[in-house]
Amino acid sequence: MSNRRRWQDLDFVFATSLGTPLDARYVIRAFEDAIAAAGLPRQRFHDLRHAYATLMIEDGEDLAVVSKSLGHANLSTTADINAHLTPAMQQRSGTRMDAILKTGS
Repeated sequence: MSNRRRWQDLDFVFATSLGTPLDARYVIRAFEDAIAAAGLPRQRFHDLRHAYATLMIEDGEDLAVVSKSLGHANLSTTADINAHLTPAMQQRSGTRMDAILKTGS
């Protein structure tokens, strides 16, 4: 029987050739292989959530949008756990405060 006949449309973005969920061990192994092949330092698959949140917020995305896209019920979960302060964010904050102080005098 061909895979086309056995396909199950379960509405997954990433699925096996039969439409079923990918096994977590397979996904993690493929991720680790891709990281190694790219010459990047080892990291956990879950770290992608942290990177996503931090990069989106660093680029100016609203915390509420990032929080909802990660499936969090509370903004504090995103702010406390997934989003991290970067040097670019610190620089931008310092530049803003400098401008505030200059216009206030």
